[in-house]
Amino acid sequence: MTVSQKQLLETLAGHFAWLESAHPRKAHRTVARRAKKCVQQSLRKMRKAA
Repeated sequence: MTVSQKQLLETLAGHFAWLESAHPRKAHRTVARRAKKCVQQSLRKMRKAA
């Protein structure tokens, strides 16, 4: 995984955290939850491989 891909995933994780605090109803939609889960899994895989 490249540095830019890592930064993108970290940025997305930050956006999901902001979404939960600013717009909780939107954050609990199925699409948002699945996307957040996918980003978290990708970050875990990346950290595990390092």
